[in-house]
Amino acid sequence: MKTLQIFIITVVTFLFAGLSAQAQQPTPSDSLTLDDAIHYALTNQPSLEKVQAQVKAAKAQIGQAKSAYYPHTNVKGGYDYISPVSSLNFNGTLFQVQPKNNYDVHLAANQLIYNFGKTQANIQLAQSRALTAEQRTKVVKWTISYFTAQTFYSVLYEDRNLKVVNKQLKQLHSDLQIARKKKNFGAATKYDVLTIKVRIAKVKNRKQDLKNQKQKLIIRLRKLFGWQPGRPVLVAGKLQLKPVQHVASMSNIYKSRPDYQVLQQKEKALEQAFKVSKLSKMPSLTAGGTAGFKNGYQPKLNEFRGNYSIGLHLNVPIFEGFASHYKQQEA
Repeated sequence: MKTLQIFIITVVTFLFAGLSAQAQQPTPSDSLTLDDAIHYALTNQPSLEKVQAQVKAAKAQIGQAKSAYYPHTNVKGGYDYISPVSSLNFNGTLFQVQPKNNYDVHLAANQLIYNFGKTQANIQLAQSRALTAEQRTKVVKWTISYFTAQTFYSVLYEDRNLKVVNKQLKQLHSDLQIARKKKNFGAATKYDVLTIKVRIAKVKNRKQDLKNQKQKLIIRLRKLFGWQPGRPVLVAGKLQLKPVQHVASMSNIYKSRPDYQVLQQKEKALEQAFKVSKLSKMPSLTAGGTAGFKNGYQPKLNEFRGNYSIGLHLNVPIFEGFASHYKQQEA
């Protein structure tokens, strides 16, 4: 019996917990505040997902630029058949200089030593582009939030207009009843009654226009939220007029705008790109080495033997088909 009571209490507790959790989550019939509307718009907006993916891609480019600091290694294997092969004649005996079947398996490594700041410039360029992408994300969020707030308050404005129109209709219907009574007593004419009916028709048309405009705004909000067609959208709030603040300097307004900050960051990225294009003509010094096994050593040409090589390599660009010149022009 005790076990049954504990089981019932547990089930009831979970049911109440589930109901309370559902009550805390907004349902399609709940009224949305401005904060709710902006939250839904920022959560389900594909354009925001796109710029966030661009931020990840830009940060990945930083890692690609930094990869120049690390050694690049690879394993290579090869086979070559050579015929005829060189040979030497010593007292009537032929000695092969190399075998016909040549095998080579080795591990190769190359490490950049110095390239006159090109790697660091590429890293700074990638970092600058990543900052630009992050600023662009702020712009998209700011734009979506502004557009959502504008649409949200437009719905409230149309609701307010509809309330005014309903009051007008109520008053006009009251005036129509009074005019009809006056006409029965000879205190008003048919023209007076007809005039009020025309005004009622105009106000009804105005009311229908307001309903249509509100429905368009609701559809726009539904698209911003990423909701399915037909899902109810109910807004809640008040139209409040705040006093206009005095602006001391327009430069402060520019600096606080995300789109202006994107332009500033993009300008820095272009300056960095110009610096990178100027460094493309600079030489680079790398160290390289290989270690592996191959045949072809005297006196046993077909025997695999270990071997290695270490060296320094200096690459000095002389002519690149004007590529660096056009890169500078592009930047």
